[in-house]
Amino acid sequence: MTYADRHIPLIGAKNFRDFGGYITAGGSHVKTGVLFRSDVLAELTADDFNKIAPLGIRNICDLRRDNERGRAPTNWVCDASVKHRHMPLLSSKGEHTLEKLVTASGASRSPEAAREFMVSIYLRLIGEPQARQYFRQLFELLADPDELPVLIHCTAGKDRTGVSCALILWVLGVSKEDILQDYMLSQPLYSERVDILKLSPQMFDHTVIENWEEESLRPIFSAEPVYLEAMFEFLHQSHDSPQMFFVDTLGLGEDVLARVRHNLLEA
Repeated sequence: MTYADRHIPLIGAKNFRDFGGYITAGGSHVKTGVLFRSDVLAELTADDFNKIAPLGIRNICDLRRDNERGRAPTNWVCDASVKHRHMPLLSSKGEHTLEKLVTASGASRSPEAAREFMVSIYLRLIGEPQARQYFRQLFELLADPDELPVLIHCTAGKDRTGVSCALILWVLGVSKEDILQDYMLSQPLYSERVDILKLSPQMFDHTVIENWEEESLRPIFSAEPVYLEAMFEFLHQSHDSPQMFFVDTLGLGEDVLARVRHNLLEA
């Protein structure tokens, strides 16, 4: 699949796309038309739903925190039978990402500080107990053919969604190069199209971003290879194989993973 084949251009969402079609190490293909990812779905239009309806999506996995959902409730009038699953990848309690950055001891208002903090967020996305519980639920969902196709989304569709999609492609046997390529599509589709100064006050309290310049905020809103690479480096250091992470750490059965591969791969 080409870039144009993956991206589904919508008026109300920037980063809506199919992340199937990749070749695995065993020579199979990840099925298309069953795995979709997106940014926030609050501003979808009637024309958007005309494009989305033929996809036949059965489950929407919303990875956002409660306060994000409250600010931008999902607008979905496409199919009333679609199941909306609130599956927050990080705890709804505590400070937001940028608030944590600002209040972190010794944090400077610089791109470097923001970038380092984003790396720490990616490690949290695979390390926190709530995140691991979410991944168990996600893969159990993917193991049931009656629940497909699935749409996974968060606010930007690049971090929480990006990690989720990367792990799905990883367990299916897609190469790290292709996983990174899929992840980096969020840069032109979302990060380079979003107005950071306009969006930031909507996401964070004004007092939080006071005295922050756009260039220092940019790493928060960008998809950068170092983020995903840091996550995979940690996984490789702590686990000998994808199977060890999914079975030993997440507690998924071998039968669940086999069904996931059966549902999502084709010769």
